[in-house]
Amino acid sequence: MTWGRSRPRTPPMVYFARVFNLLILWFSFNFHTMISSNMCYVCVAKEAFGVRIPFGFLDDIRMLFVNKYGSKGLTAMAYAMNDEFSRVLTQKMDFYSNDTSADKVRAINAQIELVKSQMLENLGSRQTFVCAFLALTMSCFLRESHRAWRSH
Repeated sequence: MTWGRSRPRTPPMVYFARVFNLLILWFSFNFHTMISSNMCYVCVAKEAFGVRIPFGFLDDIRMLFVNKYGSKGLTAMAYAMNDEFSRVLTQKMDFYSNDTSADKVRAINAQIELVKSQMLENLGSRQTFVCAFLALTMSCFLRESHRAWRSH
């Protein structure tokens, strides 16, 4: 037995290659957590924001942070990057809170509804033309099919 060995002072680093998303509900607030490359990103939002917008915000922030600082965030002191990155956080929080294009799914659905309403409006004005065309085409088809049947 060796009594003189000492344990390492810091636990070994565990590297997460994937991105883990976790949602914690607490009263009327949702804590959205994203863990990637041993960095934890947290966003607290009201339930009205849903799930897509806060996780989209976190993913955007994660990408900006990693592109700007790389792995420096793992060894940095608390608030070391606050002076530079707080402006980015403020801009992104404002964008995701107020801009309707932040939720891409909702924006695409709105565009689809707009196109649908325009198509129905256009179809409504041409409805009589379409009905007449279909009636003429159907009568021609029936006439020709009847002729072909008689000739057999």
